[in-house]
Amino acid sequence: MNAALKQRENEIKLDILHTLSRCQRALADIMENMAAHTEGNAELAKHLQQNIEVIEKYQRAVAEKMMGLRINRIKRGRPGPVWRGPLARDVRIS
Repeated sequence: MNAALKQRENEIKLDILHTLSRCQRALADIMENMAAHTEGNAELAKHLQQNIEVIEKYQRAVAEKMMGLRINRIKRGRPGPVWRGPLARDVRIS
């Protein structure tokens, strides 16, 4: 691949990243504005959350497919038990 073509490819990737970041900022603004309207309305809040999750998945797919970026989703909640290999199972941790 020649240098000019590689340069153009990089410019397009950067433009896609810039567009995705603008979209993320817009989504954050929408969420802040909608928070006031959904307060006290659990059904509307749930619907808004589902729509935002769909948009988020779409953006992640675009970033991964178009640019080869792998964006791992942060999982929140209680951690699972610590995994210990067969040699360490009988060792007590104090």
